[in-house]
Amino acid sequence: MEFLESLGADKIIHTSRPYAAHLAGTYILLRAWGFSEDAAAAGFFHSIYGTERFMESPLSLDRRGDLRALIGDYSELLAYTNCALVHDDFRQAEERGRPYTLADRFTRGEAILGDQAFSDLCGVRLADWLEQVPIIGRWDYRREVYERLATRLGEGPAASFLRVYAAHLEK
Repeated sequence: MEFLESLGADKIIHTSRPYAAHLAGTYILLRAWGFSEDAAAAGFFHSIYGTERFMESPLSLDRRGDLRALIGDYSELLAYTNCALVHDDFRQAEERGRPYTLADRFTRGEAILGDQAFSDLCGVRLADWLEQVPIIGRWDYRREVYERLATRLGEGPAASFLRVYAAHLEK
């Protein structure tokens, strides 16, 4: 949190609340599902460089080393990959399967992820979405993709998906 505050990220509003609250919620979901601390740390910083949709990047790409020093190489690379990917490209890679090749919107290059890294990235993407969809209410947005990710990731993520979407149907 101190690192985020030093970047001014505590003043950014994301999904009608402080950006840091969304990041912390993503981290908490990943840990509750049994993801490693490294994957959860990537989830905490999943949009630190901005994403295709969230353009308020609190950290510039030339400071990737600062984040690496804080959370480690793997976590930073996973966070970077989440920021760099194109949503439709991710969906296609998930549907295609191995090799998990993703376009990098920053470098215009490609990244190839192994099974564990792609699984962790799927967890980050699902946690990011489930943490914010009750607030933004875009229930039909890529629902089939998120449902497939939840099923792929196992019991905890699948139960969270059902709980979040069932709460919406009860309203």
